[in-house]
Amino acid sequence: MTAALSADAAKDYAFRFDSPIEPVVFGGELNVHGWLLHREGKPISGIRALVKRRFFRREYTKGRRKRNRPDVAAAFPHLPDALASGFLVELRLGLGRNDVTFQVLDHERVWRTFATQTVSALPLATLTSSGLPNTRRFFIFYLRQWFGSRAAQSVGHERALPPHQPPSSTPSAAKRVNIFATSKSNLFIVEIGELVAAGFRDLGCNAQLQIDGVPEEHPADGTLQIVVTPHEYYNLFLTQQFPRPRVRKLSRNVHLLCTEQPDTGWFQSNLQWAVYAAGVCDINALAVAAYRARGIEAHHLQLGYHPILAHPPKIPHAQ
Repeated sequence: MTAALSADAAKDYAFRFDSPIEPVVFGGELNVHGWLLHREGKPISGIRALVKRRFFRREYTKGRRKRNRPDVAAAFPHLPDALASGFLVELRLGLGRNDVTFQVLDHERVWRTFATQTVSALPLATLTSSGLPNTRRFFIFYLRQWFGSRAAQSVGHERALPPHQPPSSTPSAAKRVNIFATSKSNLFIVEIGELVAAGFRDLGCNAQLQIDGVPEEHPADGTLQIVVTPHEYYNLFLTQQFPRPRVRKLSRNVHLLCTEQPDTGWFQSNLQWAVYAAGVCDINALAVAAYRARGIEAHHLQLGYHPILAHPPKIPHAQ
């Protein structure tokens, strides 16, 4: 069941969850990332979630607000609160059916519902209380993969793609590889880009890392385009240069190289671009499984050693 928007709140608020809320949550932990704005720029005083289970008291969870969202600020430049419109609600769901209601505290200090969702949870808490936390983590990982594969088979991979975009395939014999990163990322991300470029050069490709470069919408045959850490490149750079419809078009011939852990805000941000990209890979096997569980075909890119990682030779003291 998808999240339903309250008709009353829809007139006054714009909001989005960064990814669809799963109908079944294994482990009971559900972290909901998103953003919410008043359409006229009126202040928001709070966000919370109400969880109701049969035969149990209703539980309230306070959301964490004012999280940085440069992508929303770019989409709503006329609203001063857009940059800090992000939120995170960390839910711990009980066994069985959970009816979740998301509410916003408006400028008149009145709680108003802006979305509802029904989620079934399997916490597996008895394994932790029995001293088997690693077994619990294994079962959660296994069940997520199993449930995700069943869902993907039932609806097909096209569910993760917009209607106008056919599935794309990776060029089989890339001769030119353009890797993109932004100068607003930290040095570690740039070094990953340099490492990947060096690996492609060793394979005989003409590979280069472009800082603050823009992918081609229609690259030449034999060209592979890769974006390193898309949540930073898109939110901090590309959406600052072009409107979002244009960015989505540029993404159709781009492969995303992701580096974020599942169930983080950065991973959720990657998801909104992954559905438009030609391909997705991640340096973390757990993240690959998380993408696949959401119907997105992803591949594991295991980083390795390259001589460019070696320390430079010591420079002798001047005599």
